[in-house]
Amino acid sequence: PPRSADSRSPAGVPARPLRPHSMDLPRLAAPVGRCCLGHAVGVISDSRLRLPKAHRFDDVVADKRRRIHDRHVAPLNRLVEEINAGRDGHLAPWFDPDGGGTTARVLFLLENPGRSATSGRGSGFISADNKDDTAANFFRLRDEAGLPRDRLVAWNVVPWYQPDGERTANATRHDVADALPWLVRVIQLLPELRVVVTMGNRAREGWMLALISDPSLQLLPKIGRAACRERV
Repeated sequence: PPRSADSRSPAGVPARPLRPHSMDLPRLAAPVGRCCLGHAVGVISDSRLRLPKAHRFDDVVADKRRRIHDRHVAPLNRLVEEINAGRDGHLAPWFDPDGGGTTARVLFLLENPGRSATSGRGSGFISADNKDDTAANFFRLRDEAGLPRDRLVAWNVVPWYQPDGERTANATRHDVADALPWLVRVIQLLPELRVVVTMGNRAREGWMLALISDPSLQLLPKIGRAACRERV
């Protein structure tokens, strides 16, 4: 039988049990052969979003930037604004308004953003539509799993860009611990969350730390996967 969050909740604190099929990714998917992409608010009509690297088109990125406060992503992007308010550089990217936002049932948890997610060198979004090969791999992974974009959201356990010359630095355990309060708050904004997919060791460490630090979080099924690489 599936584990329930009750198995780790403090005495006297009720917890919502997990649904029996919460590990079954295909059940979260839209029917095969769908003719339009899923979306929490409306149908996505831009055919360029059906293929990887859509953020190579400047007007696609500009349109998304106009929609960062759409209803389903507004709470998450207000949190991003809060994160960035205390930073003088190397900001956290926005949540993609063409993703699931607060209605997402699957969280892809990565390590830290790559350059393509920064506003100065890329789109400014954490998104499978970014124009680098890592994002393209993520795009294909999502489609192979049959997950429409309105069912998932992506986040980094270290949400801000960490440069190392012309590349992205590897996050340390100290970095993950410093960013932990933000990860917990993101999870609290995802009431429909059913599955967490950790992409790499640092993402797995961050998820486990979040569970330890906040007993109110559900003990959700975790699917570990080698990174594609670990940044989007």
